[in-house]
Amino acid sequence: MQLEDRGFVVVPGPVPIECLADLQDAYEIAVSLATAEDFRHGTTTDRVTDFVNRGEMFESLYIFPPLLDACARIIGGPFKLSSFVARTLRPRMPAQEVHVDVQRNSDDFPLVGFILM
Repeated sequence: MQLEDRGFVVVPGPVPIECLADLQDAYEIAVSLATAEDFRHGTTTDRVTDFVNRGEMFESLYIFPPLLDACARIIGGPFKLSSFVARTLRPRMPAQEVHVDVQRNSDDFPLVGFILM
């Protein structure tokens, strides 16, 4: 399977095209209402933490069946959502270098990350 072989997989969904504008609006509102303690201005992106508590519109993202299946394949037994962060790439910023978020020998391994674009 592509996930095991390449370390990532592109999966269509989880938001139907007719709902994208509503999701975008909800995202922009949630980001604009974030408190200073939840907002981070990084070198190329702006981040807002705790997106799991920013509205029901976002729930379908982290309970998307193919994502949960990928977690089960990689992690195996019980797993939990450790964070759900919004990241907005600022215009004209360079792409990040390919990197590893969690080393294999870390207490936080294994980790599954997902990006919605």
